[in-house]
Amino acid sequence: MYFVGTYADCRGNYTCFPSIDRLNRVCRAKLIRFNETTGKRLKGEFDTSSLPAKLKLKKDFNYKQIFFGEHLLAKYPNKPVAIVEAEKTTIIASLCFPEFVWLGSNSKTWLKIERLKRLGNRQIILYPDADGFNLWQQIAADAQRQGLTVKISTLIETQSTAEQKANGYDLADYLINQQTEINAHNEFADQYNFAVEKIQADANLMREFETILDERISIVEIDGNLSRKEAERICTQPANVRQIVLKNY
Repeated sequence: MYFVGTYADCRGNYTCFPSIDRLNRVCRAKLIRFNETTGKRLKGEFDTSSLPAKLKLKKDFNYKQIFFGEHLLAKYPNKPVAIVEAEKTTIIASLCFPEFVWLGSNSKTWLKIERLKRLGNRQIILYPDADGFNLWQQIAADAQRQGLTVKISTLIETQSTAEQKANGYDLADYLINQQTEINAHNEFADQYNFAVEKIQADANLMREFETILDERISIVEIDGNLSRKEAERICTQPANVRQIVLKNY
């Protein structure tokens, strides 16, 4: 959708993010190198460049700075617009929330009211990085006073720590962290379900499990000076059963 490509030279592999206008003309193409393991952007001297510079294109190249993803405005004329800062964040957010046209501003300071006006009468929501919230909040307020339908998301502002804010935590980081947590929960559930199925399919394992559970009930009954019924209620709670299953199987 965003025509993302690659460029390789003696310094390594770059991801190429072309900015394409509404007439489908390439206006610029940023080159960025990422850590292939973490997905984090590299910030060395030669880790950011541009395709026109690499290819030594003539000065009359159709260069102008526009929103990354601006070509999608003509393709989806009725969708609301969501704006983030980085190109990588633009793409990740578009996969998670396709009901918006996602645009990248390329930098927090490039976002201006006159550039928001170019988007017409669309509903616009801004998703600033954690270190750009105050700036974009002011821009949104000024844009509203000029008649634009602009809102600002407080998601990253409220969900990030002080350390994350200092490091420029953004929507992509939040979405990736959320997916990582989901993956961890799914992996845990898969392990537990596999162990349960194994126990249920083997009579010997089932007897072994019942013996372990009975021993646990007896220990809780004695140590807690509880009735047998109270100890059974505690030990058969889902969290305690899961602990027995995952520890032993």
